[in-house]
Amino acid sequence: MASTAQLNLIGVVSPFCLLAFKGALVEIEPGQVLEVLVEDPEVADDLARLVDRSEDRLVGRLLGENHVCIRVQRAGEKDATVEQNREEA
Repeated sequence: MASTAQLNLIGVVSPFCLLAFKGALVEIEPGQVLEVLVEDPEVADDLARLVDRSEDRLVGRLLGENHVCIRVQRAGEKDATVEQNREEA
């Protein structure tokens, strides 16, 4: 099972929390899960949209009493052959 990194963004306002999220996601290893805590459900929606537009995967979302926790798994390394085939097409 993939290891988990945590990022507490409770009290951090948008867009700073979005930037912090992207920075933290880049820092973890492919396959690792980033667990993010935010106060505002709309910010959680924004984070989920960022993930949907990437190769990363949203693996969980939990609504707590005063926060939202989302879990994102970082995408693995790209397969060079697949990328090469896409460029040739």
